[in-house]
Amino acid sequence: MSKSLKNFITIQQALKEHSARQLRLMFLMQPWDRPMNFSDQTVGAAKAKEHEFKNFFGTIKALLRTKWVDEEVGWRNKDEDFKLSKIVMDTQTKVHDGFCDNFNTPAVINALSELVTYCNSYLTRVGGKPAVYMLQKAAIYTTQILKVVGVCEGSDEIGFPVSAAGSESEVEAPLNALTELRDTVRSIARKKGSIDEIVSACDAVAAKTLSAGPPPARLGEQVAKVLADFVSLIRKEAKAGHGALLSACDFVRDEALTEIGVKLEDGDGNTVWKLEDAETLKKEVAEKRAKAAEAQAAAAAKQVAKVQKELEKLSAAAKPALEAMADEIAKAALTVADLEAWSAMQAPVQKEKGKPSPEFIAASKAATEKQAPFLEELVTRTGEANKAIKKKLDNLLKKKNTLDQDREEYLKKGGEEYLKKLREQIAAAR
Repeated sequence: MSKSLKNFITIQQALKEHSARQLRLMFLMQPWDRPMNFSDQTVGAAKAKEHEFKNFFGTIKALLRTKWVDEEVGWRNKDEDFKLSKIVMDTQTKVHDGFCDNFNTPAVINALSELVTYCNSYLTRVGGKPAVYMLQKAAIYTTQILKVVGVCEGSDEIGFPVSAAGSESEVEAPLNALTELRDTVRSIARKKGSIDEIVSACDAVAAKTLSAGPPPARLGEQVAKVLADFVSLIRKEAKAGHGALLSACDFVRDEALTEIGVKLEDGDGNTVWKLEDAETLKKEVAEKRAKAAEAQAAAAAKQVAKVQKELEKLSAAAKPALEAMADEIAKAALTVADLEAWSAMQAPVQKEKGKPSPEFIAASKAATEKQAPFLEELVTRTGEANKAIKKKLDNLLKKKNTLDQDREEYLKKGGEEYLKKLREQIAAAR
């Protein structure tokens, strides 16, 4: 990268496309004492790493918001919890060794990433009884090290700071109420349950919110407004049916909450909320939609190609095989009668595996004996070699058999009416 090659990019230009945190992670993921590569791949790897850390912090925060202290505290999955504890301690050693090894930041980031990956798999394995204190310790340690290398700022004990004008504590109550209502609506709508039950859930949330008093200022007010609007939307869409209710649930996740910097992650009957920078979140949603649109367009193009291929195949079968192949047969210096005679002389096909039966051997021998004088007659008539004529006949017969099968499919599916439908599908897709 140099000015002379006109592929030079300044820090300010880079910051227009990527966040400061992403650039810092990209630098940390490469050795400081060697040439550094700035490319879509290295920035993409840094973005993926940021997303990995961010999701982990959000998961642990959501876990800490549950009433886990009311349950049995300690190591409830002895072997798994012991191994998690060992992984945390091993990570601390790896990070220390990495810093001591000529400030080997790639090794440090890799060690933290491995810890995050293990914690996520641990949560999947143990289900609802994780060692919360140990997970909290892992999240705090990861945050501390990221602060040391300048990736994480602020005074939060866990995770990256959120630029939203508020904190998790002030939005916890209304967001918990919103996610609880949304989970209830989605569950009932998916099961095609009672609309009255959904309306009753709205009434319960409204009463609960009213008894809790006014929310704190700033972000809390915004969340409370989204909750009130969501309740009103559910009441309105309840008359339109279950599909409209599910669309309303998607809207509040992808539109309303995204605008104020709240991310919802749908789980198996349990939604987790996380606070993030609103602009970053909107950008993620836009990228997700763009990818979905791209995938949808690719799928549509694939379907059109499939229909086009079927149209071409069945269009060729609109005529009987021998009629469709008349020019090709004539070009080979043969006649339709020649091909029909050759078809009648074919040896039987052995359907069962294993040693050929005496009957099959006899039938094959008889077929070969019939073919010999016929081929000699064609040699005399065309002046071509025996093998060349046999190859032509075999190729033409193979094509005829394929066209016969296509013709059968063409007639079975409705003939020209079916081809018309295929053409309409292609025209509509374009």
